[in-house]
Amino acid sequence: MIVSPRHIHESTIVGFRLFSAIFRENHLFKTKKSKYWRHIGIGVGRKTWTDL
Repeated sequence: MIVSPRHIHESTIVGFRLFSAIFRENHLFKTKKSKYWRHIGIGVGRKTWTDL
């Protein structure tokens, strides 16, 4: 398989764009998820304390 420098360059750009998009989505998801889990954790913690 012959790979031209242009092909490598294009696939690198595509790969980088894909990676940055995934990274950004993942970062947003993580921050949202951590807030969500913190909220649940506080709720569960309060419930546990009131039950004890």
